[in-house]
Amino acid sequence: MTDVDGALLDELEAILADRGRSDAITSAELAERLDIDDGEASPETRAAVRALLFERNVPVRSGNVGYWVCQSEAEAEEYESDLEGRIEGIEQRLTAFRTAWQEWNRAKIPKAAREKIKADPVLEIDDFEPADFRPDVRADGGDPR
Repeated sequence: MTDVDGALLDELEAILADRGRSDAITSAELAERLDIDDGEASPETRAAVRALLFERNVPVRSGNVGYWVCQSEAEAEEYESDLEGRIEGIEQRLTAFRTAWQEWNRAKIPKAAREKIKADPVLEIDDFEPADFRPDVRADGGDPR
């Protein structure tokens, strides 16, 4: 449950109920119609639209033309495909970021440990010894030299 007022959701639902893609409404227009003063990013308006989907089960969607309610099975499938593609894109960026971070930080992982990881990417932490990562550190904290 969100903090969005029920009366506001009623009004939002009435505005969007019969809108299809051809007469979508922008977040700025919605904010004006709903008397929401939340600036260019429209966080309150977007929160109200999300609440409409999650709390009222209105199949509202958005695109570069604004918000509207899906009007057909084909349109719903198209939006599901779009969302799944966005999820896939985020997962790809996450994987790329993790790889980049590892490469960026690889100077912190000694070459022998990197080669061990490359040889068997399914290693667990128990497959390593502390010396694999910090060969110049002694267990007693003393200077190894």
